[in-house]
Amino acid sequence: MFCVAPGFAEGLSRPATLLVGDLSFLHDINGLNLLRGGELRPPLTVVLINNAGGGIFSFLPIASSIPEDEFTPLWATPQNVDLEAMCRAQGIPHQRVTTPEGLVPALQAAWGINRHSVVEVITDRSTNVELHRRIQAAALRAAQHCHWLASKLDVAVSSSAPSLSLAPVPDSVGQLAEAGSGCRPLVTDGLHWRRYSLPLALPLTTPPMPSSSSNSNSSSGPSLSTGIGVREGLLLQLRLSWTDGSVAGEGVGDVAPLPGLHSETLEEAEVQVAALSGLLDGVTVRPSLALLGGRPGAWLGARVGLDPTWLLPSVRWGSGALQ
Repeated sequence: MFCVAPGFAEGLSRPATLLVGDLSFLHDINGLNLLRGGELRPPLTVVLINNAGGGIFSFLPIASSIPEDEFTPLWATPQNVDLEAMCRAQGIPHQRVTTPEGLVPALQAAWGINRHSVVEVITDRSTNVELHRRIQAAALRAAQHCHWLASKLDVAVSSSAPSLSLAPVPDSVGQLAEAGSGCRPLVTDGLHWRRYSLPLALPLTTPPMPSSSSNSNSSSGPSLSTGIGVREGLLLQLRLSWTDGSVAGEGVGDVAPLPGLHSETLEEAEVQVAALSGLLDGVTVRPSLALLGGRPGAWLGARVGLDPTWLLPSVRWGSGALQ
């Protein structure tokens, strides 16, 4: 990864930033030589996370299954390399960050010198695991509250969904449920779309496929502005309204078959989008859809009888983004 990043910046003809861990950095340490003497190339900023080993293994069950004196050398594989000295030996500017407050100024300085550089961020493996545990616990409490609120709104929950052991709900959430028990349903206002065509800054990396469009500015044809080509697609918009006609919200998606990757053409994708538009006109949607069981695929199957696997890949992913 370290050796690939300079080429990535070179290919984009613009600066780039790479986030890499200390073990990956050491395994690919010859990449420092690529940064040496590369002043005429787009600058690469390397953000080096140094937690003195392989921090990802601390999240695995084995971390609590074997003694620490076995886990650390065999799994965490700590290193004690002076990474600043290695950068200095290659003439690469280096900064060391030890506090969260120091990260932003260090990045701003690295991006401002217009040179390849390394920003080494010192972290602790055990502290990182504890932070993730707290985030997971907070996410679980939020999901439990949403489950409780959905039940108060009389949402039909699939029998196949696993049961949850609900945490105590604060009074404020209970009040919200009481206030929302009479929420009005939403109605879809059809799926609207329009074509777009954007000039490419660089050629596509996938081989072009024959286009059935008569437009000379197809995704595989030359662009009048760049001579490289254009990227064509469909911009989708799904609007939700209250029953009185007032707008409740909008979702936006993008359908753009990639030549050389998708077998469908843009015209074929547009036919399916038009069919979806008809199916999604005037369909009732519960306001709590986003709280529980709100995946677009499951909703399409249950509400309008459409199996999402029938959709072309680009249409399936583009319509899924509408949520």
